[in-house]
Amino acid sequence: MMHSNKKSNKYIMIIICITFSLSMFYLSTNAVVYTLNKKEVEDFSESILNRSILLMKQINFAISKSNNINESATCSKEYINKLREILWPQRFIKDIGYINKDMLLCTALWGDDVPPEKLSNNYKSVEHGKGLWLLGVNSRVLGGENIYVINNLAIMPSPFLFTRFTLESTNNEISAIVSDVKHQAHIFFIGNNTSDIYRMEHETHKPIGYIIAKKNANMNLIYAQHLACILTVFSTCLK
Repeated sequence: MMHSNKKSNKYIMIIICITFSLSMFYLSTNAVVYTLNKKEVEDFSESILNRSILLMKQINFAISKSNNINESATCSKEYINKLREILWPQRFIKDIGYINKDMLLCTALWGDDVPPEKLSNNYKSVEHGKGLWLLGVNSRVLGGENIYVINNLAIMPSPFLFTRFTLESTNNEISAIVSDVKHQAHIFFIGNNTSDIYRMEHETHKPIGYIIAKKNANMNLIYAQHLACILTVFSTCLK
């Protein structure tokens, strides 16, 4: 009888040791996966931040060069050619237009053959530097949704600005939002889960199971998130 109890205790100890070892392996594996995912999110955020900064540098360059154009000859052949000279080297800008009293009169790509279109502050807008981001414009001429307006210029970012990040975002379930410095308005959205990022920032009841990375610069604020393989959702985030 005593021998049987010793044998039972031995089996119990073996089971406990195995369970403990498996638990430690599980925890350490999750810790490694979490660390790798965290770095992936931070790298993704940093890349998008750098791309956003490059865009703003090109916008600022276009603005400074346009100050040298004689506005008395606006939308003349000479003026449009000057706009084109400014536009062509800027790989992250699609088009630059001239506006007067909110009316778009000509652009570098279209010349002066543009259909009448009004770009007013009736759109949701956010101040940035000395200009405004007009959000959700859906311009028929300039295309895209967001346009930067300053003085008499309307600058349209390239629709391919974040294309190289789209596949990575889809494959790795990473999403990001680019906003103004004060985070008053979201300007660019990358990924399929940006609504969850918004909820994490603005709502009391926040989604769980995400890794968050925030990157700041003088021009942009980046929030990126990743469906985290932490203990409570490890089995659901492997797809």
